[in-house]
Amino acid sequence: MTVKDVICEALVLLGKDDIADAISGSVESGTEMSADTKRYAKLFTLIADSVVKELYSDYFPDVRYEEMASADGKFDLSRLSYPFIRLIKLTDTASAKEITGYEVKDGFVGINRPVSGVGFLYEYASYDLKELGDDIPSEKPYLTPDVVVAGMVAEYFCTIGDTVNAALRQEKYENKIKLIRDGGNYIPYEPDAPPARSVHLPCRRWV
Repeated sequence: MTVKDVICEALVLLGKDDIADAISGSVESGTEMSADTKRYAKLFTLIADSVVKELYSDYFPDVRYEEMASADGKFDLSRLSYPFIRLIKLTDTASAKEITGYEVKDGFVGINRPVSGVGFLYEYASYDLKELGDDIPSEKPYLTPDVVVAGMVAEYFCTIGDTVNAALRQEKYENKIKLIRDGGNYIPYEPDAPPARSVHLPCRRWV
């Protein structure tokens, strides 16, 4: 599922089939878009990015485990593989025990006792969607295009100030999310569950 795919589906739902065809045709043929088509493509790319970020951070957060070494007990969150949202659990890699005495400040995690390496279990943001050909993250198979499209249509009505339709579409969007969460397909993170994957980051000395 690409940005172009969900944009075209959203435009069709909005009765803008001609714009959807123009965007799809331009991507497939490599031809230049008209100014009006380009305006819609840019607007709906921003909307798609906003909706996917909302789904992945607010409703179905992604969780990742990574290990990081440090010479001074100071850990730079920018070194994590994905944009950091929230720290769930911090573990001493040497003892495998949870670390509770730490501070997250100015993009760093500081620990108040000597430790050479830690394991981060954290929530992270999805990828930035900037181009029509960008793939929408699909690590969660239950997040189907219709959920993203429903959110996009609601966001579009909100953007143009149509509060009545925005409210109606928002309700449909939230109902789809509720069906996923209540239907047994969504498995939220369990604190005691083992991490699904591990990435080891090398030690970096601070100047």
